[in-house]
Amino acid sequence: MSIKDDMQNDFKNFASDYAHAAIGGTIASIPGVGNLASEIFHTIISSPLEKRKEQWMIRIAEGLEELQNKVDSFNVETLCENDLFVSILNRASQLAISNHQEDKLNALRNAIMNTALDISIDENEQMMFLNLVDSMTPWHLRLIYYFENPEKRYKEKDMKPIDYLMGSPITPLLDFYAELKGKESFVNLIVKDLYSNGLFSTENLNATMTSSGMYASRLTEYGKRFLQFISSPKL
Repeated sequence: MSIKDDMQNDFKNFASDYAHAAIGGTIASIPGVGNLASEIFHTIISSPLEKRKEQWMIRIAEGLEELQNKVDSFNVETLCENDLFVSILNRASQLAISNHQEDKLNALRNAIMNTALDISIDENEQMMFLNLVDSMTPWHLRLIYYFENPEKRYKEKDMKPIDYLMGSPITPLLDFYAELKGKESFVNLIVKDLYSNGLFSTENLNATMTSSGMYASRLTEYGKRFLQFISSPKL
C-alpha cells in the first residue's frame, strides 16, 4: 500500500470527523432551529472543510511518496519521531485548510517537504516563516520569487529583458507581471511589507538607477532562506 493510500485511510479515522459528527448532532437537537441549522452545517460548513482536509492530505502524501522514491537517504517511517516535522506538519496543515490560494498551498506543502528532508534552517525561523506565509497574499510570494533573481526569472519564461539605460526596479517588474500595471500603489505596499519583515533590502522600487541595478536581487539573506524553505525541494 502506498503512502497516499495509508494517509487516506487514516483520514477516515481523524478525531475531527467525530467532532463534526458531534457538532452536527448537537445542532440537530436544538428545538425549532435544529434541522435547518444541521443541514447548513453539513452542506455548507462541514462538507467543504472535510473535502479540503482530504485534498490537503493527499497533496502531502504524494509529496512524501515522491521523496521516498527519489531520495535514497530518506525514510518516511522516521518522520513520526521527528518532533520538528510533526510541529511543522500540524501548523502548516492548520493554515492550509483555512486557505484556498494555490500559491500559498504550494508554499506550505513545500515547507513540509523541506522539513522532512531536514533543511538546514533554524527551527525557530521555520515556524516564523509559516506565520509569514499565512500573513501574505500570493503577490507577496511572487515578488519574493521574482526579486531573488529577476534576470533568471526572465530566462525561465523565455522573455528577453529590456535593456533600459536608466530606470527604477518597478519597471521591469511590471514588464514581467503585466497584470500589475496600473497597480503600482499595491506593489509598493507589498514591498513595504516585505521590507518590514526583513525579507527585502529596500523599502521601495522607485529609485532611479542603471539597468544592472534595475534587475538586481532585492532579497536579504533572511529572505533567501524564506524562499528556500517555501520552494520545491531540489531532488
